[in-house]
Amino acid sequence: MFMATDTTLGPAGTRTPSSVEVRAALDQVLASSEFRSSQRAHDFLQYVVEATLNGTAGNLKERTIGIDVFGRDASFEPSDDSTVRVKAGDVRKRLAVYYANPQGSRDRVVIDLPLGSYVPQFRYRGVDNRTLHSSDSAGGLAEPATSLVSKGGPLFFRSRWALLGAVVIVSILSATLYSHYSVPSISSPLAQFWAPVFQNSSPALILVAPVPIYSRLKPLGQGPLQGKDFLEVPDQFVAVGDLKAEARIAEFLDRARRPARVKIGNNVVFDDLRRSPAVLVGFSYNQWKDLNRGMRFTIDPDNETFFGITENGAPSKWRIALHPDDPKLDEDYAIVSRIFDRDTGQVLVQVSGISHYGTEGAADLITDAGLLQQAVRNAPDGWQKMNIQIVLHVRVISGAPTAPSVVATQFW
Repeated sequence: MFMATDTTLGPAGTRTPSSVEVRAALDQVLASSEFRSSQRAHDFLQYVVEATLNGTAGNLKERTIGIDVFGRDASFEPSDDSTVRVKAGDVRKRLAVYYANPQGSRDRVVIDLPLGSYVPQFRYRGVDNRTLHSSDSAGGLAEPATSLVSKGGPLFFRSRWALLGAVVIVSILSATLYSHYSVPSISSPLAQFWAPVFQNSSPALILVAPVPIYSRLKPLGQGPLQGKDFLEVPDQFVAVGDLKAEARIAEFLDRARRPARVKIGNNVVFDDLRRSPAVLVGFSYNQWKDLNRGMRFTIDPDNETFFGITENGAPSKWRIALHPDDPKLDEDYAIVSRIFDRDTGQVLVQVSGISHYGTEGAADLITDAGLLQQAVRNAPDGWQKMNIQIVLHVRVISGAPTAPSVVATQFW
């Protein structure tokens, strides 16, 4: 337990946590599943908290964060790139879910990121850092929040009935926060994009296909290698980026309380796609390339000289300079498609990058309300019932994709 002497006085005489306490609380938050699953959210929160503790909160501007955290160059203009704003909203949602869960609900020190600001606030649980007036209190009681804190520090309740009431209130608040931050509203573009999937009574099928791997049979140094010197190893390996994307989509559907089935492998037949909506992730897009005939934007997995997006069958300007497996890859492109497929009679969602980085970025787009809202801001009326294709670009920094930016769209 931290000593009371570590605290300082905040506004209206309230006690605020020390930097030692805040950093310990930050470690707890960053170790949670809410922040382990998003490196960008992790880096964002760590950056703004440390800047505030180091006395440089005045520098926490959108442009500064874009450059320092997301690797934007000096020409970065927030008016043209909403990455920082979108990620700030994502961090607020993750914080709310964390503090509503059993682990976070026990934390003594709470980290807040107020709306409209990139400067976090730190407080003890039960202390609002504001003076409560009679109009702010339930039942018109003008009791300050700090009256719930004993001189020794821990939170206490005056009777078991008060404790029971508090438990009920916390439970209701937790459920409300979870619902508010996990399920998109009916009018949001995110919900409208997923509406054909949500409206179907059958569980959605999330399909991740194995990536073919070739084992070398002939030792090096024994002459030139030929095709016969390699043995294909099928159905054994799945791309890490595909699994990350699948996990993100499955988590989103679970939060939205929509059933889903995950299938990993090539044992999916056409009949599976006729029974329920399907989400094809990464390499699965290429395994089922016959479903994409006639699409404006595609990725050709068989072209070994052009790593990019094809438009109407021809190579486009959206290409990467390095091989998709090159560890020096610093950018990627991806395609998001939502198709009302005539062959299967079901809605088909596809997310695939040229490399696995693009696949992760595509999964981010269709599970993040802010990102998708930006993607469809110029969509025609009635887009909710149209086929959609979105071409994305992501930068790759330290082995992770940045927030995707939209470079082309098609609605029909």
